[in-house]
Amino acid sequence: MATVASLQAQARLKASVASADYSDSSLLVQINLAYNELASIIAAGADTYLDAQRVYISLAINSAFYTLPSDFMKLRQARVAYTTPTAPGDYAVASGYDLTEVSDVTVDEENISISNPIVDIVGSKIKIKPTPTAVSTNGLQLNYIARPSALVNSADTPVIPAEWHDLLAIYAAREVCLRFGKTEKWNMLQSAWLMGIDRMKKELAERDINKPIRFKTPYESGSGRGISELYG
Repeated sequence: MATVASLQAQARLKASVASADYSDSSLLVQINLAYNELASIIAAGADTYLDAQRVYISLAINSAFYTLPSDFMKLRQARVAYTTPTAPGDYAVASGYDLTEVSDVTVDEENISISNPIVDIVGSKIKIKPTPTAVSTNGLQLNYIARPSALVNSADTPVIPAEWHDLLAIYAAREVCLRFGKTEKWNMLQSAWLMGIDRMKKELAERDINKPIRFKTPYESGSGRGISELYG
């Protein structure tokens, strides 16, 4: 299991530089850039490797757009209650939708029943339709995959599987070689990075092959640990 300190040491070794040549803080920046990139790849594949979070957002009158959490990476499920919920069953599971299947977006979005809401991710916001016509405290429940917190301390350990930790050192070493004009080493590390990413994607795809496919219906309801906490 790699730590920030061991990844920094590995990166310097791969790039053949000393600590005086490239500081710990500069290496940490590169390691975190790689960490973000790997987390995004994992989220697009087998997101069970990453932490799942649940948050509640209150709905406002005539407001369809709500800011996503700062660590949001991927939506697992959204549930909407157009009046302040008092029980888990007050929420309806929202569906995504394809704009190409909508004849008149403005009209069709608003004519959807509140028992079958739709959601769409638009930049850093989530849009829900139909638009709320009343305040609903904790009316939007988001279940999402969270981006891992940045590595900070020398003893911090990446939350991604250990077999992919070396890619963080490879990425950082590659950037060091670019900085110092070590073209031959850069080429070798670039090849190692691309091969590692390709292998990682294949492993994620293989993990997903035997995962049961589960389609959520608009009528699905359930409590879950977060929602039950609201009602004691």
